[in-house]
Amino acid sequence: MELVQSGTGWVARRDAPDLAVREQSDGTWVAYDGQGRTYLFAVVDPALAGANLWLLKSITGTGGSRVQLDYNITSPRSERSPVARSTSRA
Repeated sequence: MELVQSGTGWVARRDAPDLAVREQSDGTWVAYDGQGRTYLFAVVDPALAGANLWLLKSITGTGGSRVQLDYNITSPRSERSPVARSTSRA
């Protein structure tokens, strides 16, 4: 979804008139969907600080319902192993 700046926050350019997104003083972002849900986006790993990557951390609904997301971020590992070559003499 494409967001455009509006006042102190961001809104959807089209197709989501109730969506509003605001940056918080602690560096997190909160999106409000107009249906009573809020979505919290945060940098969840200090190694990603400065990468402009915020992951969905929680969704809060009306009546206090809440979904919390946790991430296990690891570095990619190469699964390559040396190629075994067989030499045989006849």
